[in-house]
Amino acid sequence: RDRIYPALSPSNLAKSKQFSLLEIQDDHGHDCPNLILTALKRSADGEGWVLRLYESDGVKTKAVIKFWRTIIQAHKCDLLERAIAHPDSEFSHDQHQLSMLFNRFEIITLRVSFQA
Repeated sequence: RDRIYPALSPSNLAKSKQFSLLEIQDDHGHDCPNLILTALKRSADGEGWVLRLYESDGVKTKAVIKFWRTIIQAHKCDLLERAIAHPDSEFSHDQHQLSMLFNRFEIITLRVSFQA
């Protein structure tokens, strides 16, 4: 295994710092155990990634999802990965993070494209 994936070998991981593809926090920088990531997959057209999250505690939550790669496009979408409008300014993004409001028990599906 070490010959096939040396960067992921146990010996290399033990030497490295902690790494995460994304972090989910509230707008104060605290972890959000009430926001559950249930899906992370490549989009059907292969040009982005789809994330599905839900709020599990019945608490309205302002969330910030931070990525290690630069975001070039992001939007809420339906289950068929079609963009849906979000005119209420409850959803925004910059180069490395998405910000949005989760209502009680809300499920949100996102489509995100990153810089190559």
